[in-house]
Amino acid sequence: MARALRDTAFVAIVVVGVVFTLALAALVRSNQDSEVTRWLEERAELIALATEQTVDSTFSDLRAVAAYMATAGEVRQQDFSRFVEQMDMNPGVIGIGYLEIVDHSDIDEFLVRARADVPGVELLSFDGRGGIAPNYTPRPTYYPLRYVYGGPFLDLVIAETPIESQIDALGFDLGTEPLWFPAFEKALQSPEPSVSDLLGVGGVFEEQAFGAAHPIADETGRIKGVLVAPGLEGLLTADLGVSITSNVVWTVDSVPPGDQISSWPVWRRELDLPGSTWTLSVQPTDEALGDLTSRAHWYVIAIGLVLTGASSITAREVRLRRQDHAKVEQLRQLSEDKDRFLATVSHELRTPLTVVIGLAAELSSNGTMDETELAELLEMIEKHGLEASAIVEDLLVAARSDIDKIAIRPEPIDPAAAVSLAVAASPFDVLKVLGDVQPVLADHTRLQQILRNLLTNADRYGGEHVEIRLASKGEYVSVTVADDGDPIAPHHERAIFDPYTSAHEGSDQLGSIGLGLFISQKLARLMGGDLTYRHDGNHVLFELVLPAVGRVAGPVGSKRA
Repeated sequence: MARALRDTAFVAIVVVGVVFTLALAALVRSNQDSEVTRWLEERAELIALATEQTVDSTFSDLRAVAAYMATAGEVRQQDFSRFVEQMDMNPGVIGIGYLEIVDHSDIDEFLVRARADVPGVELLSFDGRGGIAPNYTPRPTYYPLRYVYGGPFLDLVIAETPIESQIDALGFDLGTEPLWFPAFEKALQSPEPSVSDLLGVGGVFEEQAFGAAHPIADETGRIKGVLVAPGLEGLLTADLGVSITSNVVWTVDSVPPGDQISSWPVWRRELDLPGSTWTLSVQPTDEALGDLTSRAHWYVIAIGLVLTGASSITAREVRLRRQDHAKVEQLRQLSEDKDRFLATVSHELRTPLTVVIGLAAELSSNGTMDETELAELLEMIEKHGLEASAIVEDLLVAARSDIDKIAIRPEPIDPAAAVSLAVAASPFDVLKVLGDVQPVLADHTRLQQILRNLLTNADRYGGEHVEIRLASKGEYVSVTVADDGDPIAPHHERAIFDPYTSAHEGSDQLGSIGLGLFISQKLARLMGGDLTYRHDGNHVLFELVLPAVGRVAGPVGSKRA
C-alpha cells in the first residue's frame, strides 16, 4: 500500500509541476505575443494603406489621361507620350498604354491610321513561346496597342522580351495573350476603372503583376478602347520608409485568407479593390521577431522543470526499487520455467529411452527368441528410438536462430500416402482418413515432421475419436487432424503456436515440451502453406494447408506470426 501511495505521489508531482510550469510559461509567452501583434499591426496598417493608395493613385492617373484624350481630339503617339511624361506617375506603375477595340472589318483602317502616326506599325500576336510576331489570322475582334508610354523601368522590362523598344510594341493584340486577356475582358464589363487579380508573370523578375484598367467610351456610350497601367507587386509600397520595410516582409495575393494556412505571427487582411480582392500578408523578419520575443518563457520552463525534477527524485527512487524487485521476481520465474522445461524434456526423452534400454536388455539376455518375437522386439526398439529422435529434432530446430531460413526441398507428394506413412509411425493402430486430393508441393521430411507432431498432439490431448480429413481448396490442399476432445481455452488460443507453450499447461502432469505446434506452423509457412487451429462446436481441428502441385509456392497468409 505504501509503495502504491509513493507511485501516486510521484505521478502527481510530475503532472502538477509540468502543468503549472507550462501554464506559467504560456502566460508569459501570451503577453509577448500580444506585444508582437500590436507592433506588427501598426506596420501592417501602413503597408495596407500604401497599397490601397497606390491603386487609387493609379486610377487617378488613368482618369487624367482619359480626360486628356477626350478633350484633345486626334491624339498622336508623340502627344500621348508627352502628356504622360509630364505627369507625376505613381511609382507602383511601370507604364500606361491604350488598347483600341477594333472589329475585323476595320482592322485595315486601324493600321492605316497607326502607320500615319508611327510608320511600320504591324498587327502583332503572342507566339506562345514568350515572344510576339506579325499575325493577321482573322479574328472577330482585335485589341491592338495604339499608344504606349513608360519610364525607365518599362524599358528594363521590355529589354527582357523580344521587343526592342516601347514603340515596337505598338500593334500588339492583347487578345492573343492567354494570361492577361481574361483580366482585360473582365475590365470591359464595367465602365468604371478596375484592377485585376495578381498574376504570376514569371520571367527574370519572379514577381506577381497586376493591371489597372480604365474603359474609354465614345459619344454613344460604347466602349471603344481601354487605358491600361500594368504594375509589379514589389512596386506597390515603393514609397514606404526603411524603418518599416526593414523589419517586416509582406506579400500580396488574390487568394482569400480562408484558402491560406495561417501561422503565427502573420497579419492578414482582405483589400477590397474595384474589380478584385487582394489579400495582404505581413510578418516580422526573423531578426525582428528575435528582438521582440525575449527568452523569459524558456527560463520559466527551465526553472519549473528543475524544481519538478528535484521534487520527484524520491518517488523515482521508489519506482526504481520496485522495478528491481520486479526484475528479481522475473528471474525467479525464469528459473522455475527452466526447471519445468528441463523436467519436461527429461520426462519426454526418458519414456522412449527407457523402453529402448529395457528392450535392448531383454534382447541381449534372452537368446531363445524366435524370429517373430525378435522382429517385434526390434520394431518396438526402432519405434521408440524414432520417437526420441523426433523429440531431439524438434529441439534442434527450435534452437536455431535462423529458423525462418531452414532449407526446404519441395517435391510432388501424395497427401494420402504421406498421411498413411505418418499414421503407421504414430501411436494409432488404425485411423480413419477421409477424402482424396491431388498431390501437393512439399518437403517430404518436413511434412512427416508436421504430421507426426499433429498425431502426437491428438493422441496426447484428443478425444476418443480421431480422424484425418483431406480436402481441396482451390490452389491449396488441406490436411485436417480432427478429434472430439476438449477445446483449447479462448484466452489461450493465440499462444499455442508460441515456442515452449503447451496447449494444456494447467494439467498437473508433465506435458509436452511445447515445440510441436510452433515448429509445425513455421515449417508449413516455409513450404508456402499454414497451420491453424479452430473448434467447430464438435471437434478440435488442426488444419494444415499446402500448395497444390502446379501452383507457385507462396505464403497463404495468417494473423499468427
